[in-house]
Amino acid sequence: MSIFRYVPHLVATLGLALPLTGSHLARQAIGVTDTVMVGWYGVDPLAAVVLATSFFFILFMLGSGYGIGVMGVIATAKARGDQTEVRRATRMALWLSAVHSVIVLPLMWFSGRSCSSSGRSPRSQPMRRSICASCAGRWRRRFGG
Repeated sequence: MSIFRYVPHLVATLGLALPLTGSHLARQAIGVTDTVMVGWYGVDPLAAVVLATSFFFILFMLGSGYGIGVMGVIATAKARGDQTEVRRATRMALWLSAVHSVIVLPLMWFSGRSCSSSGRSPRSQPMRRSICASCAGRWRRRFGG
């Protein structure tokens, strides 16, 4: 039983896992960088960023489930050489992600109201609302919503 027969499987697994791992590490690094940069401004801006980042992260992870879930289907279809199934699964995941982003956009835009009803500090509400609204506003300007 030679260990070298597992090398192609290991290379294929790493080829699928490294981009996913890198994207998650980059997302966490963005959150840490935001926290460190805003932490210099004071407690209230830091509280707003932490609340907005947590809110965004939950919505982001819900939306990324479509892409993560379809990776196994695409890998199986690609291993079989079925390009039609690869295109079909990719297209369906893109449609689900697009629908998810349309549903999430109003949640981010009106996130300040949910902050005021959750009992958080009223001083951090305008900052949190502006952080989430700026994300939604960028999306709206870019895609003409």
